[in-house]
Amino acid sequence: MRNASQALDPVALHSRKCLLESTLDGEQIDIFHGYCEAQEQRWRCARRVTGHDWFNSRVVLNGHDLGYGEDPRLFVHGGQPAIVATAYNHKFGWRNHLYEREGTAFRRRLMLIPQHIPVGKNWSPFTHPDGHLGFIHSFDPPIMLQEWRRETDVILLDAVTGTNPIREAGPGNFPSYRGGSNGILLDQIVIGIGHTTRFRPDMSDTGAAELGFDYLLHRPFGWVLAPHSGNIRIFDITGPFPDEFSVIDPTSLVQISDDEFEVYTTEVSRNFHDRAGKRQVASYRFNIYSGFLNDAKRALASDWFGAERFSSRHPFTISEDCLEAELADPEHHIIYGPYVRLAEGTFEVTFQFECVEASGPEAEMELEIISNATGFLATQAIQDVTQASEQERTLRFKHWGGEATVEMRIAVRGFEAGVLRFYGASCRHVDRL
Repeated sequence: MRNASQALDPVALHSRKCLLESTLDGEQIDIFHGYCEAQEQRWRCARRVTGHDWFNSRVVLNGHDLGYGEDPRLFVHGGQPAIVATAYNHKFGWRNHLYEREGTAFRRRLMLIPQHIPVGKNWSPFTHPDGHLGFIHSFDPPIMLQEWRRETDVILLDAVTGTNPIREAGPGNFPSYRGGSNGILLDQIVIGIGHTTRFRPDMSDTGAAELGFDYLLHRPFGWVLAPHSGNIRIFDITGPFPDEFSVIDPTSLVQISDDEFEVYTTEVSRNFHDRAGKRQVASYRFNIYSGFLNDAKRALASDWFGAERFSSRHPFTISEDCLEAELADPEHHIIYGPYVRLAEGTFEVTFQFECVEASGPEAEMELEIISNATGFLATQAIQDVTQASEQERTLRFKHWGGEATVEMRIAVRGFEAGVLRFYGASCRHVDRL
């Protein structure tokens, strides 16, 4: 069993088309274009910057000014075009607004999220299976927002913390994986395209202070989401990306057929603020492979936390797929980790381990699932571990504290010799998928 999380095969973009090309030195610049099809009409939105005042940019839709905002995401919600956009002011910080069509006009609503979550930007919008509004707020940690209540011109969004086995810090120690296009609902899962922010291959932290944004490289990646649990999985995207553009940001995603999609991108030479830079709006096509949705469902149904996510209070060594710890030691937790937040519901955690040359007449082991909010969620005592070969032990528990951190532990006592080889633990959300 070892790794219960199924990987998704890479998806290749193709058929690149340049839709628009210009420099960034104009007095008025439209950038970050997005597209959608709704109400038998093609819609195009953009961010309009006048006089190089990037902090007071405007959202325009089919040429009409809708108000303050930056980096708009255009998508279809309830059969109508909708836009999520961020506005920033140094006195008031970040605000996220939703523009929805009502009749022939667009209504702007402020969206509020739980206070403990940073507001942020680059939310990826989608529609839940029940028709309510949803967003991916962030990929690391994986936080999904879902519409809870509307109060005239305010939308309250609740938060669900899912899991995402991909963890990577990019420049500035911010997460490498960030928002991009809208998501599209396919058979109870959501698919979308984000962008990674990494160092250019020829750069590192050494030159970051001098080069500013010029050392950043943005490239697309794919994601799938289980909207009921908040679980996210990442898959690689390849494509005919022009080397002349350091920044390639996906802005919108349109479904062409059951298995074919078109993604739109904004691409710039170095960074958005470089007036001498070149920019293009481009589109790419891609197809999901046969079996993609089934692979996605399997991957989303179970999480794998490898040995590298755990530690020990005993003397230990760790390799890519195994943590080895000495059993003969004072009573301590020989395994503990990975400190994850889980969605609410019923879970099964399966520990994978073996004891090698273990001895001790009173040796015993206890598997534990702990919440930092409510204490013990499940335990299982094992007395026959000295003769055990590689094995799996499963604990089932209910978890109702969405903000609580969950820890998986193994305690040992009474061992005189031997080594524990711990390979990791799988976690399955029984109530979902």
